[in-house]
Amino acid sequence: MAFVRSNGTQCCPVNWLEYEGSCYWFSRSGKTWADADRYCRLESAHLVVINSWEEQKFIMQHTNPF
Repeated sequence: MAFVRSNGTQCCPVNWLEYEGSCYWFSRSGKTWADADRYCRLESAHLVVINSWEEQKFIMQHTNPF
């Protein structure tokens, strides 16, 4: 599961990764979509929306296949 938060020029929070101006947090917990969405909102973030093949490759590099 990946989470993304737009950060402008600020640094990403601890344990988050930066890619193309956004911050990503990769969770290893098995949450439902609704629980993951709720958690993201609590962190002022949202579930990832992949907008390019390059972003997809970045996500794939940091996740394990199911």
